[in-house]
Amino acid sequence: MKEMKLTPGHFLAPGYYMDYWLKLIEAKYPMDFIEKSVKLKQYRELWLGAVFGASLTKTTNQKHYVGLPQDEPSDIVIRRYVPTTTPKGTPATNAQNMQIQITRCNLDAGETLIGQIANKNKPAYKNTILLVHLQGFGQSINFSKTIDYLKNLNTVYPMEVIVIGRIDKSTKESYKPGTFIEHMVYPDVGYAEVNLTDTKAFFTFPPIITTTQLGASRELKSFGKVLLLPPDIK
Repeated sequence: MKEMKLTPGHFLAPGYYMDYWLKLIEAKYPMDFIEKSVKLKQYRELWLGAVFGASLTKTTNQKHYVGLPQDEPSDIVIRRYVPTTTPKGTPATNAQNMQIQITRCNLDAGETLIGQIANKNKPAYKNTILLVHLQGFGQSINFSKTIDYLKNLNTVYPMEVIVIGRIDKSTKESYKPGTFIEHMVYPDVGYAEVNLTDTKAFFTFPPIITTTQLGASRELKSFGKVLLLPPDIK
């Protein structure tokens, strides 16, 4: 079995990464440490990206992978592979990337959804998708107020703004455990949900994938059985 570290250029199946997260991070470290540790920042961002990738997979019926970017300002990249042909008619694969910027909104810490979005509404994040990780239950969320706020701005730099929260035992019992709720608040308004038990959305194979070439002639390469190494926490 091949051992690998998290590196740019490798893209992970949402279900594969979620299993990694649950077994090697959530099961081993206190949640307070997970949410605050600088050494786990990329792992947290990939976790939220895995949820978003699974939701896109469910919505579009096309596999979406999550990976680290080659450079800033993106925190992560969501990638899907679309069959195409080269100018000579040879079958190939076209990689389509979504550049993702991530922020959090911790209600228990007094943060507000509008305030956290405003902090990321900067020219540096133009052409990115802003994912807001909703944490805590210190106050109710007025999505209509947030939507109106964004509509009335002269300029909104992110292409899309999407709020994602995880349902747990302290929230509505009508949801199954392991459910993630997704609210799009800009430019359109939308709602989606995805559950960890949805194995088509949280697919696990191929677990890690890359491309062998650049350009339209790229070919997919699966690493088969892979052991993603745990975080280096000392």
